[in-house]
Amino acid sequence: DPQVALNQLAKTLQLSAPRFLGTTSDDIYHAENALLQSQRVIPLLHLRMAWAVSKIVMDWENTPDGMWHLPDLWLAPAKP
Repeated sequence: DPQVALNQLAKTLQLSAPRFLGTTSDDIYHAENALLQSQRVIPLLHLRMAWAVSKIVMDWENTPDGMWHLPDLWLAPAKP
């Protein structure tokens, strides 16, 4: 729940609780942006998701929408 997460983040950072006008993504954005206006918190990056694969995984491909394309994926033989 983004509202719960944003409230917990504000509490952890000792910021005023965000005010939500509704539950749309636009409402969440405006509440988050209001917290950033305090300039006590500066976001350095945003990771939507992260993953890692071994060096032996070949032809790994994913799209900007996060889909994994596995049909051509294969594993290289382990090097002794």
